[in-house]
Amino acid sequence: MSTLSLIATACMPSFLKRGSKRKLYPTSYLDGLRGVAAFIVFIDHFATNWFEPLRRGYGSTEENHYLIQLPFVRLLFAGRSSVAVFFVISGFVLSYKPIKQIRSGQFEALLDTLASSVFRRGLRLYLPVAAGTFLSMLIAYMGWYRELPESSTDALPPDFDNFSDHFWHWRNHMVGIAWPFQEVTPNTPYGPPYNGHLWTIPIEYYGSIVVYGMILGFSRCQALVRLAAFACAAMATLHYERWDLFLFLSGVLLAETSLMKVNEEDFDFEYPSEKRKWWSGLLEMVALERWTRLFLVVNIILCVFSLYLLSYAGGSWPDYEPGPGPFHEYLMYWTPPRYWELWFGFERYWTTIGGVILILTVSKSPALQRPFTTDLAQYLGDISYALYIVHGPILFTAGTWFMDTFGQVDGTWPWAIAFVGAALFNTTISVWVADLFWRGIDAKSVDFAKWFAGKCWRKH
Repeated sequence: MSTLSLIATACMPSFLKRGSKRKLYPTSYLDGLRGVAAFIVFIDHFATNWFEPLRRGYGSTEENHYLIQLPFVRLLFAGRSSVAVFFVISGFVLSYKPIKQIRSGQFEALLDTLASSVFRRGLRLYLPVAAGTFLSMLIAYMGWYRELPESSTDALPPDFDNFSDHFWHWRNHMVGIAWPFQEVTPNTPYGPPYNGHLWTIPIEYYGSIVVYGMILGFSRCQALVRLAAFACAAMATLHYERWDLFLFLSGVLLAETSLMKVNEEDFDFEYPSEKRKWWSGLLEMVALERWTRLFLVVNIILCVFSLYLLSYAGGSWPDYEPGPGPFHEYLMYWTPPRYWELWFGFERYWTTIGGVILILTVSKSPALQRPFTTDLAQYLGDISYALYIVHGPILFTAGTWFMDTFGQVDGTWPWAIAFVGAALFNTTISVWVADLFWRGIDAKSVDFAKWFAGKCWRKH
């Protein structure tokens, strides 16, 4: 093959190449759900920057009566709700294997798993971030970023006179975001200047370490004690405004309950002596694997309710911002006072609860899992982290160029046509670049972390 053919093949999106049928695992649906959530974040950052009313709830003011602002419909661009879903999924997936090992009594293997996970976690998260922000720094140096709409809440990278200033500015902030001992405050998060959307990554790392530490600390406890400890810790973190840790710890609880096998003959605790304890019946109800029509109906109702909560919008600071609109306004009075003055406090509180309920209902229903095990959802799961990293620089360069070129028109319909064209344009480029970034950097970072751990690991 010629060099040109090799380049063309390498740049071809992976979904256009034929491959073997994908093997699905018990948690594959969570990968698909994460992919859908990442795509919603991309839509949010595009749509709300160029159509500011999408930040508001339907009926929040006299001007905000767009059908797309209605509950459930607005889930198509509910980016902050997707963050809640991210963190629950992380807690679930990170704890799934260790909890399986605990329940089967494989404590030596558990120690290896936790040690390896802690060792590799920072590399897995921050190597792609370093690459993505370095590329963003190069884009800023070349002057490709374009001015954003006045209503935008995003910030562009700084503009320095020379490459050296850009490089050292990027290096200092990269050290800042990756510093493992930094103070992590989800209510006043740090957004790196070369990609402010990555404010969630230090929170992700912090939450991961909390999960690993608590699993280790309670690994020798009976199931009821462990569940009670995580539940109490989760409720305490929610009360003290650490909604992020509540999401991670709730994910651990959902992972544990998903592994409780209930049938007519046996209730599978990790220790045989626990199988007929007085509280086994209570945990049998928690496990909910022996479904009845009642539980199916309740699960669907809870799923719809979670989507309703995830549709919450606005009402961040009621003294000078409009509320969420008539569909959610009553929830403001049920919000704990601690959340009233926080950064998007009202919205964070209710979308946090909605995210946990959503993963609970999906984890208990094969029917709800099915859409997230399709080829499309699984592909979005593959590129989810890459898409999360690259979409901002693309939107604020090529995307801004498109709207500046074709969106400066008079009339609702001409502008709407330009907006739809920009959506298709941005989606095509973002997915393609995310595919390249996933294969070239993200997946390679995972492989490097495994290789490096293997080189550093003490052989048995």
